[in-house]
Amino acid sequence: MGQPKLKPNPKTPNSRTQRGLSQQAILISFASVCVFLAVAYGVWALSKPPEPLTAGMPGVAPAVEVPTVGAPSVLPTVEAPTMTVGVPGVLPAVEVPTVEVPGVEGSASGIAELRSKPHLVFRSTAYGTSSGLMSVVPLDNPSATRMLTDLVCERAYITREHGLCLDDVSAHIIDADMQIQHTIPLEGFPSRTRVSADGRYAAMTQFVSGHSYADSTFSTQTNLIDLANNSVIANIEDFEVWRDDTLFGAPDFNFWGVTFAKDSNTFYATLSTDNKMYLVLGDISKGSFTVVHEGIECPSLSPDNTRVAFKKKMDTPDDQLIWNIAVLDLQTMEETMLAETRHVDDQVEWLDNDHVMYGVAEQNPTQGIGDNLWVLPADGSGAPELFVFKGNSPTVIH
Repeated sequence: MGQPKLKPNPKTPNSRTQRGLSQQAILISFASVCVFLAVAYGVWALSKPPEPLTAGMPGVAPAVEVPTVGAPSVLPTVEAPTMTVGVPGVLPAVEVPTVEVPGVEGSASGIAELRSKPHLVFRSTAYGTSSGLMSVVPLDNPSATRMLTDLVCERAYITREHGLCLDDVSAHIIDADMQIQHTIPLEGFPSRTRVSADGRYAAMTQFVSGHSYADSTFSTQTNLIDLANNSVIANIEDFEVWRDDTLFGAPDFNFWGVTFAKDSNTFYATLSTDNKMYLVLGDISKGSFTVVHEGIECPSLSPDNTRVAFKKKMDTPDDQLIWNIAVLDLQTMEETMLAETRHVDDQVEWLDNDHVMYGVAEQNPTQGIGDNLWVLPADGSGAPELFVFKGNSPTVIH
């Protein structure tokens, strides 16, 4: 394909190599220990062979069984190769399968044909050569062989006409052919991104300190991009904030999780201050926010603009950090908890007005390491169903 795979450039002035090497090493080591603890516990707790996973969504995509590790239709060989994970002196070494998922390199014409119909764009989390590649599948058959592009992203949101692909050091503006048109340097580690429905604006959030929302000392920067001229037009920390008709401000303000309304001038986001989270309504033309509701993180506006799906911090007996998914009715301000009890650290995508889609880190070590995409009714009923095996950062295009 025309565009080579993107590779982080260690000489880039804004690369992470110039941002506190010792701090980064500590944070990465801490994150690695957490990951390995979860994997080791899952291996220890597993007492029977995994059952096949069911993928699909009633009325949207036919239900299919996604084979477990070792099935020929998922892996090229009967037995999956493994990799050893562990922390010397902390965790014993354990073997974890490296799960590969079939994919085909897409031609320009093939990708264009697939993207002319309802489809899903997502980031592959499968092990091997497809890891990190933006991929495309038909929306009515998400278990079909994924078509691989040559875009390598950590986070992405790619609509039919425009997109934003964030790698470790840059934000790449993407055109309708999924080719890079312009690049903007990042100041930190990529976290969230969204593009307005009309393709006018994009938003990107990056950690300027810390690498996770679970880090009590993290700091974010969220910029708005005008896609008409490929330029950053605002850091939303510069917007005025109003609460109860009074100007509201504090030195510890952090913003993230932008989600655009239909008119694109209007958007919602999360404001964090004094250990509290608020849903705020932004107006680009006025450069201002209005506080709407408390306790909202990573909002995602429904297609009909009447509800916001978000991750809600749960109270646990041992003070463990757990986020579950809830939906806020913007007219009544009533919250509905959805039928997902696992920890979800993601900005939800809406499959349609009745279902949400989100990524969950794999909790069954026999399925290998990597997020999967799940769908769930948005009214609190039903149960999670697997939609895409080994994927995250989805964009639904109807």
